[in-house]
Parts: sequence; structure tokens; C-alpha cells
Amino acid sequence: MRLPSPTREFPASSLLLNYRPVLGGRIVLPRIGRPVAEMILKASPAASRPEPGQPVVLDLEYGPEFCMSVLSVLEDQGLWRLRLVGGTGGLSRNVEAKHYGRVRAAEVIEDLLAEVGERVGNVESSVVLPNWFRQEGLAYQALEALMVNLNKTWRMDNKGLVWVGEETWPVYAEKVPLAEYYVHQAKVRLEGLQPCLTPGVELFAHGLGFDGKVGRVERVIHHFGLESYTEALCW
Repeated sequence: MRLPSPTREFPASSLLLNYRPVLGGRIVLPRIGRPVAEMILKASPAASRPEPGQPVVLDLEYGPEFCMSVLSVLEDQGLWRLRLVGGTGGLSRNVEAKHYGRVRAAEVIEDLLAEVGERVGNVESSVVLPNWFRQEGLAYQALEALMVNLNKTWRMDNKGLVWVGEETWPVYAEKVPLAEYYVHQAKVRLEGLQPCLTPGVELFAHGLGFDGKVGRVERVIHHFGLESYTEALCW
């Protein structure tokens, strides 16, 4: 993912990482899965460099905080380029095979998340599994295999909590202003940031001669830099 060129003198004041100003970057919120982000900070000898596995908090001005973990750090020409993932990063860890006999699906999910140090949120399932065998492999693959069996969706929210359930597609709280509408890509660029916009909602917008329903939001991308704005991929 190519990031916008940062300007050291003019950080993206709308975003802080552990109380430090971010020069540029983006946060990607998928409808299924975990938030991911790429951030650029000015390297400072007075501050410790973020290290892989370290928990960080992204603080959006007039928006939510994102609890994330550092995946990698690259130092380049006086800059720190960070890749982040939502939660603790535990869903990228390997888990051993495990057999469950007559167990609630919610209990299997809770057990998996606890094993890798992630937190469970709302699990909307009362299903009892007569028999379930968790295969060895990455934790998120084990979670996805169970979702296929249950015909459910999962995603991690900004606090690092894993939700499991069925989409209800509520309407987003406001009609948003359009800056660009890429009809053939089912993508919209909004005027400025919509920091509270998340996937799993129906989006209505106005502008550019358009006024109405854009669609159901599959992915949200918040961009930060000299110009900060939100994009949404819809269907």
C-alpha cells in the first residue's frame, strides 16, 4: 500500500499515535477481519522507537481511539514507517489442533481468542456444536473456518473486541458529502474525514449532482496527511 508523501513541518494533526503526531498514513477497516494501518512518524532520538508486538493507541480527533499492535517498523531518512494491526496481533499466531465435543460455538470462539490474547465482544450465536475439530494453523484461519460452519460474520472493532453475528445493515447516522464518486469501482471519496464511519452500514450521500443511497459499506479507509479524508467501498 503506497502512502502519501508526508511533510515533516505539517503533521496530520487529526491523528496521534501514543500521543505523538502522525505525519501521514491510513487506517483500513474491513467488514470482515481486523483493522490494519500504515503510519509515518518523525524519528526522534528523544523518543523510543516503536517495536513489533508493542501495543499502540491511534487517537482520531473528534473520533474513536483504535487499540492496535505494531507489526513492523522501518526507519527511512529520519522517518519511522509503521504497519499496525487491530488488537494484540494474536490472531496471526499459530494454534494447535484441538477437539471439542458437544460445545457452544460461543465457547469455542472465546477459548480461541483467550488462547492468543485477544478479547471477545458480542457473540450472537446460541448454536451448540455436537462435534468440532479445530485444525492446527493461524488463529484467524481457525476463526474463519468456524464462521463458515455457522454462516456468521466476524470483525474486530476499534477497541480490539471481536464481534460475531449477522449483518443488519443499519443506516449510517448522517448523509455524507461527496467529493468524488467512482461509480464503476463502487467507491466514494467523502469531503473530509468521517471518523465514525464503519463497515456494515448503509450509506447515503449528497453532492456532485447526486443525492441518495450509495450502498452497503464493505470497507472504510481513513487517509491522513496534508489532506485528510475518508473513502468507502460499497455494494
